[in-house]
Amino acid sequence: MIADFNHDSPSISLIHIPGQMHSGDLHTDLRGQLSPFIRTTADANQIIGISFSLNELPDLNPGESFQNFIHRALTIVNIEDVRIADLYAQVTIPV
Repeated sequence: MIADFNHDSPSISLIHIPGQMHSGDLHTDLRGQLSPFIRTTADANQIIGISFSLNELPDLNPGESFQNFIHRALTIVNIEDVRIADLYAQVTIPV
């Protein structure tokens, strides 16, 4: 999970790299539902990721869990765009 506190384009990206994943590793229905977010690398690793562009990113409070932070940040009124996570995107102020 990456929170980019870039003032011009704040975002939160959730990326999972499970390593070598074969067709039997994910239930077929789940694989179908996630297929728009799955990318396969040249070495056959599959990467699942989603990125949320936000209007603003609230401050991460000292001692706050990332789960609570995401709950505050990912609201229907705060999300501008949802897309496949770009593994080559440059982050400015990541946490």
